Amino acid sequence: MLGAIWWYMNILLTSFLAMLHILTAVVSLQISDSTPGDTQNHPYAICEEASPEQRPREVRQSQGGEHRSEVILLATIQQIGAQPLFVDQQDDRSIAGLHFVERIDYERLRNRLPLLRNIRLLDLNSLDLTDNDLEQLRILNAFPKVESLNLANNPRIGNAGLTHLSHFRQLSTLNLSLTATDSNGAVHLKTLPRLRRIDLSATPFRRSGYSGLEQCTSLRELIALCNSITDEDLRQIAEIRQLRVLECLASPEVSDAGLQQVAQLVHLEILTVLGTKPLVTDLGVGYLASLSNLRELQLPGTKVTDDAIPSILRLTKLERLDLSGSCIDDNGVASLTSLRHLKFLDMQHTNVTPMARKHLEDCKELGDLRL
Repeated sequence: MLGAIWWYMNILLTSFLAMLHILTAVVSLQISDSTPGDTQNHPYAICEEASPEQRPREVRQSQGGEHRSEVILLATIQQIGAQPLFVDQQDDRSIAGLHFVERIDYERLRNRLPLLRNIRLLDLNSLDLTDNDLEQLRILNAFPKVESLNLANNPRIGNAGLTHLSHFRQLSTLNLSLTATDSNGAVHLKTLPRLRRIDLSATPFRRSGYSGLEQCTSLRELIALCNSITDEDLRQIAEIRQLRVLECLASPEVSDAGLQQVAQLVHLEILTVLGTKPLVTDLGVGYLASLSNLRELQLPGTKVTDDAIPSILRLTKLERLDLSGSCIDDNGVASLTSLRHLKFLDMQHTNVTPMARKHLEDCKELGDLRL
């Protein structure tokens, strides 16, 4: 009986909160359509009175031939319902209720933004932002702890937009995939002293090259998927001497000469070159044998044979190896047992047979074998 009563009370409480949320949205929209100064007299407004110089100006925008207010007076509203407008960084539930806000007067919110100073991840992907928008976001100086910024899929962001990122002094991860940035904008990235990872997938870097990135002295990871990497691109990337991770996808023009350039990245731990035509041979793998820190190597779709195995065995820290689509057979796989740290091995679409599993029984850490 008590359980039924408890269930019924939960239903009533949920319904009440839903109605309160709807009422809050309606009330806030009414506030936004009122004239400046009317909020104090609004029967449902919960706000503090601001001095005339603190009151946010009303911003109007033409739509359908009419002008209407589109600004919620957030600079003066302290609470919505019983929920505070700005909350701890661990809990953004009250902010999530602001789905009805269409525009915000950022200048009037400047004194409020420091309350969000602990934000570390800022996701602005797929918002159709422009370089001018990023200039306006200079107000984000109030977010001194941002470490990760996602600008992916904003094709109107170009090199000029990168000039406005210099205030993110703690930024370590930057996603520029599907933007209009290229190597001419790389000079602006050197102003980010802690930048360690950058994603340039599907950007014009594929046409302009990668020169300039070597100026990013903290850069450790470069992601360049769908950029049609060439041997010349790899020559430029090899100038980033401190690089630890290099991932390339759809790179049909990479050959042994390109891998020879990659071999200069002596600190490299992860190398992925996918989508190659059979231009990579045993010679190219031989160049990589000097990368003693390599933990992951993915080179599918090559002409690599069993003759490359001795070079691979020199990579004693190897944990993941993908040579699918190569010409390696059972004899070559049998030699891989000396790679004591190997956890993942992909030999699909090769000359390797199911019998190879027996050869690999001594690889105690091998948990994912694909034949």
